[in-house]
Amino acid sequence: RLQPILAQLPRTIAKAVLAKRTGSASPTDPVAAIQQQTEEAQASGFDLDAALDEAIAPPPSAPSPVTFDDLDRILTTPNLMPPDAEIQTLGHREYGLRTAGMKGFVRITTDPDYYEENAESLELWSPGNPLFKAPDLLAEADEQPAGTNLRDLLDG
Repeated sequence: RLQPILAQLPRTIAKAVLAKRTGSASPTDPVAAIQQQTEEAQASGFDLDAALDEAIAPPPSAPSPVTFDDLDRILTTPNLMPPDAEIQTLGHREYGLRTAGMKGFVRITTDPDYYEENAESLELWSPGNPLFKAPDLLAEADEQPAGTNLRDLLDG
């Protein structure tokens, strides 16, 4: 609502300064004029920012089909991990992960709360993290006997 006033502000200030330099009387006090315009804008009913916020609000997202419990079961089920992956259990939902090309183990977790408390020393193993290799996991699941899917393997 204040954008038109802000756009005219440099012109209003320049007009007031030039009026004082030339000795002509300024028709109105620029500060008073800006205050009046601001009050009028705030009293008006249309708020462009609020209208845009409502228009561009993202729709609610669907829940993930894979939970952190599912990811934890993948880590603890050897035949679901890629053959080059080594997993060490370090604690409750905390693991060491090493895959081909890695010199050492990286600490990972499937517990978001634990990750929040220890983000500087471990990774949250989830889609989007570079350590999470979903295509490899899906390829491994595709190699399972016919009639099984990833959900059956996780539940079994």
